[in-house]
Amino acid sequence: MIKKKVEAFKGEMQWLFHMSDLGLLSYYLRIKVKQHQEAATLGQAAYAQKLLKKAGMQDCNSCQAPVEVRLKMTKASNTPMVNSTMWRSLVGSLWYLVHTWPDISFAIGYVNRYMEQPHEEHLAAVKHILHYIAGTIDNGIAFPKRGCKQHQLIGFSDSDLGRGEGGHRRQEEHHGSDLLPQQHAHLVDVSEAEGGGPFVL
Repeated sequence: MIKKKVEAFKGEMQWLFHMSDLGLLSYYLRIKVKQHQEAATLGQAAYAQKLLKKAGMQDCNSCQAPVEVRLKMTKASNTPMVNSTMWRSLVGSLWYLVHTWPDISFAIGYVNRYMEQPHEEHLAAVKHILHYIAGTIDNGIAFPKRGCKQHQLIGFSDSDLGRGEGGHRRQEEHHGSDLLPQQHAHLVDVSEAEGGGPFVL
């Protein structure tokens, strides 16, 4: 019944707007989409590789976390300033990766505070994020289809509960199953998901 309704809707749209049916979505706004039996996966490996090449880090080593433990930076840095145009371009490009790399959102938000006058220590933090991207280039988001087996939902939070720069208290964010009652999103290794069912990292 649903399939017939979908076909009828597609036929009506093609008649009204002279559209063509290109099949299942595979690539959209630099996001690669793959349809599997149990889930649909979204990844940005190609975009991430171009970003690493843009930063001159296509052959860099990887790291296991997007931000150093207990990293503290300040706007009144004693290190030399860097090219602000290049800095903003890198940070802006990193923001677009949050669509499929939600675990880098805190790190990017942190370095984004120094957009006006970036210094070398701030650039080092951005490069640290890029090292993490290089090591997780095949990561992505999986949206399990209804009826398939349940997967574990991973949450992220800001564990730095102290006060930030200027005495402002940092906000703490939680992403739990209560926020996604209909369908849960999971971080997966897209290359593994292609060979079988997606798994949680």
